[in-house]
Amino acid sequence: MRSGKWGTVLGSVMLCAPLSVLAHTGQDLHFSFYSGFVHPVGGTDHLLVLLGVGFWAASQGKASSRVIPGLFLVAMGLPAVFPVVGVGGTTEVVIAVSVVATGLLLWFEDRYPVIPGTLLVLVFGFFHGQAHVAEIPAGVAAEAYAAGFLVASALLQTLGVCLGRWDRPAFGQFFSVLCGGAGMIWLAAA
Repeated sequence: MRSGKWGTVLGSVMLCAPLSVLAHTGQDLHFSFYSGFVHPVGGTDHLLVLLGVGFWAASQGKASSRVIPGLFLVAMGLPAVFPVVGVGGTTEVVIAVSVVATGLLLWFEDRYPVIPGTLLVLVFGFFHGQAHVAEIPAGVAAEAYAAGFLVASALLQTLGVCLGRWDRPAFGQFFSVLCGGAGMIWLAAA
């Protein structure tokens, strides 16, 4: 298959795959490993950022393609230990901004410095984690849910790294435009 067709194929799959555009609809109140595992795939916002972070990490070199996704996961887990109170709607705005910024990182690929890009990725990870923590009601043991979404997030980032190593020109351009456009729409709606 020629690389020009990959955008069409991937776009078609992504349009069919997500259950909703935003992962945090307030309806996912089952805190099992399974619901945590399907959560990142169930919302296009998470899907784009997780694939995009892995893809961008691949463009930064072999070592970065291992370290950056791991740092994202650590940052995503931090709000479970250090929750931020009072950010409310700000979290969803930052998540929408993270989709746009992921598109920009992908657009500039290896021309964007790795340290500032990694710091952006850490902020994205923290707020994606904050969105998860904010939805957990008091008194619920959510360890299985957290394990599920961390495992799924790691797998999606690994897929992004693999796509980035396999056919970067075709996927990079498509992802950057998709992330930028989708993020701008979500920002306008937020």
